[in-house]
Amino acid sequence: MSKAKIVILGGGFAGLFTALELAGSADVTLVSDADHFLFTPMLYEYLSGEVEAWHIAPRYDELLEGNVHLVRSYATAIDLKAQTVSVPTYDKILNYDVLVLAVGGITNYAGVEGAEMAAAGADCVFAPRLPADQPVLEIGSLAVVPLNTYLGHGQFQGQ
Repeated sequence: MSKAKIVILGGGFAGLFTALELAGSADVTLVSDADHFLFTPMLYEYLSGEVEAWHIAPRYDELLEGNVHLVRSYATAIDLKAQTVSVPTYDKILNYDVLVLAVGGITNYAGVEGAEMAAAGADCVFAPRLPADQPVLEIGSLAVVPLNTYLGHGQFQGQ
C-alpha cells in the first residue's frame, strides 16, 4: 500500500510541526512562500544581540532534512473534488489525500486610526540591528522603531 499524500499549506508553527510529525509516515509536501521558518517569540533576543538570525529563522531545508518535499510558493487554487492544489511556481498540480490548511492569520486593525503604523509586526529579521543612537518616533505611549517593530513597556515586542 502506498503512503498517503499530504499537502500542508503554510510554513508557520502549525504547518512546520505537522510536517515534522508526519514525515516518514506519509508523502508530505509543505507549501510556503518563505525559505525559512520565523520563530517570532525570540525576536527580542535577536534585536538585543543575544542570538543570531539563524537561531530564530532557520531555513526549511535544514529543518526538514529531506524527508518532506518543500515547494516555495503559495496556493492559487484548491479543487476539493479533484483533491488538487495549484501553485504558480511549480510545474505540476499537487495531488493530495489529506490537505492541511495552516496559513495563519492577518492582523485586523478594525479601522483604528494609526494602529497599523504603530503596531506593525516584525516581518524582517535580517535588517541591520538598531544602532544605540537610532531615533525613534513616539506615537502615544508607543515608541516606533524601524524594522516594523515597536517598543512597548521598555521591551521589543513581536507579533
